[in-house]
Amino acid sequence: MDEAMASAARWRAQVRSRGSVEEDRKALTRLVEYDSDPFETELYEQSSDPQIRLVDKAERSSAGQYDRRLRRLRERAERAKVDQRLRDMHGMISSGGGGGGGVRVVRRGRGHSPVRNDGLL
Repeated sequence: MDEAMASAARWRAQVRSRGSVEEDRKALTRLVEYDSDPFETELYEQSSDPQIRLVDKAERSSAGQYDRRLRRLRERAERAKVDQRLRDMHGMISSGGGGGGGVRVVRRGRGHSPVRNDGLL
């Protein structure tokens, strides 16, 4: 992992770990209603700024989309590995290789599913 990817991963982890601006705004609303300290009022006004809310939402959305993309790529790679293992196993069975002990797949013409033939039929 190069430095840019590591930095992006740290940024996404930071975005996920912090609370949203909406949650902060709700908490600050309760504080301001209870005790209108000037500092708390300033924090509330800042968290109510539409631009800050929009940027926070965009950051959280971007981080979530990228995480979902990475998860889908991992799942797709895992399915590809399983599919390749199944193709390899099928190739070993149909070619008689791999010490299958006489088990082979017999195809019966078009449109029929393969039938297992291990001598017990």
